[in-house]
Amino acid sequence: IIAETKMLMGAGFIREVRYTTWLANVVLVKKNSGKWRMYVDYTDLNATYVTEEIHRGICGMHSRARSMATRVIQAGYYWPTLKSYCKDYVQKCKECPPQMASPWPFAQWEMDILGPFSPAKGQLKFLLVAIDYFTKWIEACPLAEITAENVQKFTWKNIICRFGIPHSLITDNGRQFIAQSFESFL
Repeated sequence: IIAETKMLMGAGFIREVRYTTWLANVVLVKKNSGKWRMYVDYTDLNATYVTEEIHRGICGMHSRARSMATRVIQAGYYWPTLKSYCKDYVQKCKECPPQMASPWPFAQWEMDILGPFSPAKGQLKFLLVAIDYFTKWIEACPLAEITAENVQKFTWKNIICRFGIPHSLITDNGRQFIAQSFESFL
């Protein structure tokens, strides 16, 4: 084994590792040409390191499984069981906040205001957005100014009249959402 290892190192097929904790299996793989090639089976190694870094690392945000799988792919990694691996990983994470679930469609909405953007026709520079938790349906409306009255009109016209009275409405407690007129409207 030692002689073969030295021969493979001399030929450039293998090299000494710098990180002894990153050991992985060496596998022989038959290529389409019929030749056998030696590869390092680093799927378990990468799966563990990459997913942990993306989920908990310095830029990690304890995202859900689908988002985490997308970020792993964007980082340049993929393996056939990636989605199920991410799903299991997120379910086992004790630091992740529980996922908010809506019991039925259009029962729970989240509202927020985006902007200011470059003014459009009519000085519209804000965007009021509402998203249903269950269906992920989006309702949006451009606004020239942020007022409780505009938010109330949007809620009446785009949510209540179209989908019924929601069970709950989640906001960031901005001034327009906690104004007395909007509170009494709800």
